[in-house]
Amino acid sequence: MEASFNCYVLNFSNTYVIEIYNERDIRYAQIGSNKYKLDTFMVGNISNFICQIKKVNCELKLWRVNIKRKEIRDKNVSTEEDIVQKLYGKDMEPGELFQEYFQDELNNQNFIATNIHIIAIISTTSTTVKDAIDIALKNVIRVRNDKPELTIMPFMERDFNDAITRITRNIQNNHKKSKSKTDFDILFIGGTPGIGKTRYGDELFKHLKNNQNWVPPEWKNNLHIESLYLDFGSGCKLDSYDDDLSPEVIIGLRIAFVFFIESKYDMKFVTFCDRVLKYKDVFKISNVFEFITEHLNLEPEQQLFVFLHIDEF
Repeated sequence: MEASFNCYVLNFSNTYVIEIYNERDIRYAQIGSNKYKLDTFMVGNISNFICQIKKVNCELKLWRVNIKRKEIRDKNVSTEEDIVQKLYGKDMEPGELFQEYFQDELNNQNFIATNIHIIAIISTTSTTVKDAIDIALKNVIRVRNDKPELTIMPFMERDFNDAITRITRNIQNNHKKSKSKTDFDILFIGGTPGIGKTRYGDELFKHLKNNQNWVPPEWKNNLHIESLYLDFGSGCKLDSYDDDLSPEVIIGLRIAFVFFIESKYDMKFVTFCDRVLKYKDVFKISNVFEFITEHLNLEPEQQLFVFLHIDEF
């Protein structure tokens, strides 16, 4: 082992060790049983580990310090302001690399192994999807989208019958409150580039929207239909921070970005994630759709139908 960094959780007086070691000229960081290459090890990985260990679902903040443990007690440190003013702590961003904050220490300069190097505070303040999005959009410029919608000639003889049958089956089984995975289908289109896979999804949505003979009787005249296109190939690529997220948060983050931010604000997905990653657990799919429903101001009797189109997954 080359070095070890101590992370102290102020609220609970626990200390967790981040070990740095070298294997065949590749440097790794390990916290608990989680192992990462040092050049991909994010501050957010530390936050995720602590939240999982403490079994908390809330905001966690980290500060870089370099102090003796007894200074926390002697200086009566108990708040964020104390960390900054009494310990000269530097706020650590979840989307930043760990090594950016400890370059000297990782080069064996000004490093004391017994010191506390990171202080964490677990906040009990509840954060909603709306709160997190509002934080992400602070000082962000809204963009104008004056481009007319392009009308593209559809492919000839496109058959949507099988797809619609599967969609209506999903709706029926949902009404029955089925929990069986075999009762629900996901439409999948594979093949080589350029054969019209993405176009098929676009045209299927337009068909569903313009020809609503597939709609259940109880939804007639009360249906609100939305399309969400998640492009994992470019706009919403998977990244290293996704390694510690659950699938429903990975998808939920991208649904929130596409619905509330993409094409509306001057912000890339990676910037959005950097700003909201500390609130990641609120972006479960159910929470995001709940806020979408609220945002659309739907009437109680209205039914929201979302056509989720995932590309390059």
